Amino acid sequence: MATLELLTRPVLDRLNTRAEAFRIDLAAAFAEAGLPVQITGLGSLFAMHLTGQPVRSYRDTLEADTNLRHQLFLGLFNEGVLIDPRGVGNLSTALGEEEIQQFGRALRTVFGRVLAG
Repeated sequence: MATLELLTRPVLDRLNTRAEAFRIDLAAAFAEAGLPVQITGLGSLFAMHLTGQPVRSYRDTLEADTNLRHQLFLGLFNEGVLIDPRGVGNLSTALGEEEIQQFGRALRTVFGRVLAG
């Protein structure tokens, strides 16, 4: 009950706005690295699909680079960032701006390692 009382419309609006900016930063990080990606999501949810093709259904993800996705998952884990191995996740009200920025820094660090090797 306490969670529902704290999860007000203004709180949800801030979370969703933060998540939209987060998805934009994810796309920018991939673009900087020269890697194809489709970032999808709604509200606090996000997914990174390692394909250059638009993703409109599950079938559109079947050609995604699963090897790179696994390398990114492990690399992020080594940087202290845990997401689902499929490249999906969500933001929560418990995350602050520093944690969100940490994700972006970790992703860029992992790109540096993966692309160098």
